[in-house]
Amino acid sequence: MKALYLFLLALPIFALGYRFYAKYLVLSTHPLEDETATPAHQGKVNNEYSPAPKALLYAHHLASISGGTTIIGVSLAAAWGWIPAFLWIVTGTVIAAGVYGLAMMWWSLQQKGADPAGLGGALLGTTVQHGIRLLGIGLLVMLLGLLALIIGQLLDRYPTMVLAFWLQIPLAMGLAMVWRRHPHTGLWLLLPTPLLLLAAVVGADILPFTFGGTINLEFAGLALLHIDGTFIWMALILVYGALATRIPIADCARPRSAMAACLAAVMVLAVISASTIDLAPVVAPTFNAEVLDLGVMPWLFILLSGGALAGYHGLIASGSTLPQLDRQSDARAIGYGGAIGDGLIALSVLVVCSAGYANLDAWQHAYTGWDALNHPGDALNLFLQALANLLASLGLPPGISQPMAALVLASLALATIETGLRILRQMLAANLSALSTRRLQTPSQQAWLGAGLVGLLAIADGAGSGALGLWSVMLSTNQIFAGLMLMMIWLYLRQDTRPTLAISLPLGFILATTNWALIMQLIHWFETQSWIQLGAAGLLLGFELWVMIIVAIRYKPLCGINGDTKAEAQ
Repeated sequence: MKALYLFLLALPIFALGYRFYAKYLVLSTHPLEDETATPAHQGKVNNEYSPAPKALLYAHHLASISGGTTIIGVSLAAAWGWIPAFLWIVTGTVIAAGVYGLAMMWWSLQQKGADPAGLGGALLGTTVQHGIRLLGIGLLVMLLGLLALIIGQLLDRYPTMVLAFWLQIPLAMGLAMVWRRHPHTGLWLLLPTPLLLLAAVVGADILPFTFGGTINLEFAGLALLHIDGTFIWMALILVYGALATRIPIADCARPRSAMAACLAAVMVLAVISASTIDLAPVVAPTFNAEVLDLGVMPWLFILLSGGALAGYHGLIASGSTLPQLDRQSDARAIGYGGAIGDGLIALSVLVVCSAGYANLDAWQHAYTGWDALNHPGDALNLFLQALANLLASLGLPPGISQPMAALVLASLALATIETGLRILRQMLAANLSALSTRRLQTPSQQAWLGAGLVGLLAIADGAGSGALGLWSVMLSTNQIFAGLMLMMIWLYLRQDTRPTLAISLPLGFILATTNWALIMQLIHWFETQSWIQLGAAGLLLGFELWVMIIVAIRYKPLCGINGDTKAEAQ
């Protein structure tokens, strides 16, 4: 099997899914009406509401959802063999991730731009609304802490990418200034930016930038804090993220995220070109579950779904993308089409991790077992090494291709941090507004509070990698959040007597696999006395069961076989 064939098989399915299945969803389940103004045009004035051209918003949305766990999840999932990963990337994108992205945007449009907590509260009451908001805050803090660590490690390991990484910010502000003064200027200005940034990586080979040395803080023989280059980069990333939330999204975050999406497009095109020129074979085994001593279910799908059918995708779609939506009909291209773009990135990662090795022995040496792989940083290292091997056919030496690829990964992760901190600030503001205190009521204070929470989690272990300890909890939270959102979309559709099969399929699958994995993890954490993870996962499972009980009580006729009318629900 040649790696190129994977693209030739998947691309038509992606195209048909968008052309026909997404259109079917819009016509039958999620109607989009351009006659009704989107929240971006409804008179709300703040830094988030700003209508954007469809192509620019697509790029911003794609970068925001792809910088989380897509690349990490696929790099780890390749350990099970390429066939199960390929099948789920293709089918999961078309029938699950795309449906979720479109449905979240449509549902929020029906509720005048409400966020997931507000949407849940409208169905299940104020208490559930507060619970969903707290769950979303926890999910974002864990995810952003992990991404800040990954960016810090990449900047520390590849000093030649540092200049290009930070150069994106003034470039984005310059683009925003041009578009603000000359609104009819096309998006063609974005096209040369990835080449400029990649050229900056090559040029920085003679002038790398790095932090040297470490500082260890101890008290009475107890290590309190370990400050090194990674730690400093993490701190700078969070400071930038907090400052960026106070700048209108059209003036920095949106064009910078679009640059990241352009960089990702260059990476995908490079992988396709290398697969075409070299006709590299897929050396990974078709199935590898026996070697890992882990079944395909549920672990493979938890990792892959974490980058496709992810809870934070819903937060981004309704909390950040929707306030920039120019027309309702754009939701199909951005919500469903964004998932297709994310699936294409995931497919490229699978090709790299399956064909970026000389032979099966080299692949097996890299994927030695689950214990050696169950770490996001290790997964990214595997991906970068395999990508350098694959791109050698294009004449790129590893010393150049790896920093370039690291720039792409760090840029995508920063897009998720920029967007995630904005949403985190909004969710914190909603909770803090209910307090009688006058403190932490301004957007600036709430932005710093959000970045501070992420930073506190990061330094919980004294070395900036505190989020790693909750990596498995974050994956479960991510999936359960998505499952709860799908459950409530299902209820909303049932109330309006609309077809629910398209939602039922991903809903049943995600709830079954996620809870299966979570219960197995609970048993493991109890046996290993991992009390923090056990407590967090126990609260997560308890909240999910509580919401399900409320749904069963309040919407008993809708959840049953008989009585699916709106009147019965009332």
